[in-house]
Amino acid sequence: MTKVLSKIEELKTSRLLIFSALMAIVSIVPPWFHYDIIAEDGAFHYIPIAKIIIEGDILNALSQELPVYPLLVSGMSFLTGNNFELAGRILSAIFYVLSALGMFKLTHSAFNSKPAAILSVIFLITNRDLMDLGVDCLKETLVLCLIIWSSYFWISWMISKKRFLLVLSLVFFILGCLTRSTVAFFLLSCVFVWLFSERKW
Repeated sequence: MTKVLSKIEELKTSRLLIFSALMAIVSIVPPWFHYDIIAEDGAFHYIPIAKIIIEGDILNALSQELPVYPLLVSGMSFLTGNNFELAGRILSAIFYVLSALGMFKLTHSAFNSKPAAILSVIFLITNRDLMDLGVDCLKETLVLCLIIWSSYFWISWMISKKRFLLVLSLVFFILGCLTRSTVAFFLLSCVFVWLFSERKW
């Protein structure tokens, strides 16, 4: 076991990221092809709002829903021939894979351990509920993706003190809040971690 962990530690980060992406893609293929019926939120909430955006009534759309996910669905629909359900599913799958990559980066930054980073990815992509969310027209994988990457940029900023990382983190947190308001609690958590680490209280 120790030899395996040592071998993983010796591998380049880029190769492990590719491996993480491949694992995420492979894990989502079975639920993608066993997909049944679109979730109610997708059929009766996100897709209608995305259609309103396409029609140009953006203010009406934004009054009904936080804007990021419906905007992305409406944009992706141009590539799917106005198939809004497929657009939403593709986006969910993309953010599922990006979440796996973000989890690797976040864990590696926090613990400086490549085996721990790979293990965190495995735990993430073997979550059955997350797999199902990753093939449906729902915004949960987008929310998760934004939380993970914003947290990664925040921790990286705390370590390196590079301001552009802080800016990236705040941008991702803002996008997260514009997707689901509860993401603000994760931003507050990061602020508390920073305050504690800097002894600001």
